Amino acid sequence: MPGLAAAGVVFSTLHQSSLGALYGVLIARPLWNSALMPLLFLLSAIPAGLSMTILATVVTSRFMHREVVPRSVLSDLGKVVGASLLIYIGLYVWNYYIERSSATTALLLAALSHTPYPYLSLGLELGVGAIAPAAILLVPRLRRSGKALTMAAAMVVVGLVADRWDVTMMGQLVSDAPPLNYIDGGSMPTFGIHLASYIPTWPEWVTVLGAVALGLLMFTVGVRYFKIFAPQVPAAKAAP
Repeated sequence: MPGLAAAGVVFSTLHQSSLGALYGVLIARPLWNSALMPLLFLLSAIPAGLSMTILATVVTSRFMHREVVPRSVLSDLGKVVGASLLIYIGLYVWNYYIERSSATTALLLAALSHTPYPYLSLGLELGVGAIAPAAILLVPRLRRSGKALTMAAAMVVVGLVADRWDVTMMGQLVSDAPPLNYIDGGSMPTFGIHLASYIPTWPEWVTVLGAVALGLLMFTVGVRYFKIFAPQVPAAKAAP
């Protein structure tokens, strides 16, 4: 088990930081061309991974009809999530609004002004996915509440999904080629390219659901055969 845990930490670190580096070197899409992207991806994955652990533990406890991990442990884990979110928020603000050239700042402001992405990047990603759960998890009374802890963990996971979607999609809309204009007139906004509607097809939904099902299957096998949770100890009988 220690070997598997160490391998998981190493592979996850390499995966998240290299994924951020992919966007950090996209000179053709300058919106995310930043040396901080690998660190941002890694710092966003840490609270999201811990939050997913909290959610998985809560769901497992419901199915097993017992507390598989003491509530105090989950509360302490939530405190770590809250602290890591504060670090992420600080770096997020620095990368978006301070550590930028005037050209990329203009691109960002144009994207936030003329697309629906402010609601996703600033509302869902930063507000719901980082600021709100950090406020919940850093208050001991709220963190000890099972419902508040579970809700905050779910919000962090949603925020990570919004972040990955935001970085992937908004970077494809913005180009540094002039002109940066907004054409309304009944048509879609444009930055030299047109926005378009997108609805996933059924093969795409099946692929995603299959990946989620595989992950749940692997988690179930791990819980059953690797003894992740301590076995339930029967209560001692009272002396006659």
